[in-house]
Amino acid sequence: MRNISCSLTQKQIWERTKTETRRLGWRHAVAGMCLQFCDKCMGLKKGEKPRQIRKVKLTEVRREPLDAIDQEGVDREGFPEMTPAHFVAMFCHHMKCKETDEVTVLRFEYLD
Repeated sequence: MRNISCSLTQKQIWERTKTETRRLGWRHAVAGMCLQFCDKCMGLKKGEKPRQIRKVKLTEVRREPLDAIDQEGVDREGFPEMTPAHFVAMFCHHMKCKETDEVTVLRFEYLD
């Protein structure tokens, strides 16, 4: 099972309000793949291990421009209070990318 970080959306993962995530890269992902959400996966100090949060199974994987997200996608990301434009701006700020960059959309269901 591969780890996936949710440092910005731990609350949504704990509460199971997030059922979709957008990622730069992740071209290897396929439907049916199981993932372990963790607090963080990179930048760990020697001997430090990621804190496991929830296990999920990918149900759909697709590529699209980040700014193609609609309100349903924002809701699935766990941010129903945001507009698509606000979500895209937040994503670009944190991920240092452009709104037209292509992302991998991972839709999932919880296993635990």
